Amino acid sequence: MSGSAASPRTPGTAFSKFYHAASELNGRFGCWAIALGGMGAVTEALARSFQSYGGEIRLAASVAQLLYRRDRVGGVVLDNGDEFTADIVLSNADPKSTLLRLAPAEAVQPEIRAKVTALRTIGTGCKINFALGELPDFRALPGKALAPQHCGGIMIAPSLDYMDRAWDETKRGLPSSRPFSQMVIQSATDPSVAPAGKHVMMLWCHHFPYELVEGDIDTERERLAERMIDMLTELAPNFRAAVLAREVFLPVDIERVYGITGGQIFHTELMPDQVLWNRPIPGYSGHNDMIPGLYLCGAGTHPGGDVNGAPGHNAARAVLRDWAGAQFKRS
Repeated sequence: MSGSAASPRTPGTAFSKFYHAASELNGRFGCWAIALGGMGAVTEALARSFQSYGGEIRLAASVAQLLYRRDRVGGVVLDNGDEFTADIVLSNADPKSTLLRLAPAEAVQPEIRAKVTALRTIGTGCKINFALGELPDFRALPGKALAPQHCGGIMIAPSLDYMDRAWDETKRGLPSSRPFSQMVIQSATDPSVAPAGKHVMMLWCHHFPYELVEGDIDTERERLAERMIDMLTELAPNFRAAVLAREVFLPVDIERVYGITGGQIFHTELMPDQVLWNRPIPGYSGHNDMIPGLYLCGAGTHPGGDVNGAPGHNAARAVLRDWAGAQFKRS
């Protein structure tokens, strides 16, 4: 159910379960990994590789618009007015951001615009980062010393009815009173991400509406954090006292901070009509076929989200294929 604005009984959600179980690590199916040094270590490794080939990375340089010249993408314009010309542009932004906000209206065919507009991109997942003074002392398996119960994924999802109730509230515009959740204590397997004797824990909980039917978003953000601390304290009585700091991202925060439309972490919902050959939209791969010279390389393309690198891999192969086929007017 991660990332799905739906009930577990909604037709199509079984695909999301299959998708998340289809991972493989060192020959072990359904297995996930934690990046040593935190998720920033992944982008740092990408940056080092890119720079080793002479690439330049510019930060704090928001793209305002794609350049569109002679019926093809020809570069980007930054918010400050700087222009960068290029034979191709790869966009890791979600399809709606790229094609409806950054691309000039005349560059997107009406059929494509209509299909992209219709994509379901509303997120209902929330992320809470916790800094802890000690490890949780779980009632089910007591102990504050590092042990197997602190490693791997920890779930709060006792039944389908429980998950169904969480969605029933949110579909009416109300934050779930008892969210289902999954969490990982990263420092339990990678001590480098926290000071000695301290810990960090990442928690995803579902569901929280993108738009509230009532109430104030800042108030409800704090209420959610308190509610999750209460729930975790039911399971580990020392949890509340162990919390040193917390950071909460609601769907609207994910959209605001990371620029992902609707706060949908997979860019578009992972439902059968929006995956495989229908991603990003039916009939298009996003690789030089929606706007000449533009390649989508983010989670909104096949096969989808999570940190797997596959969308970027596919886009890179498409660029190399087209380049070899002289699809570009090289400058």
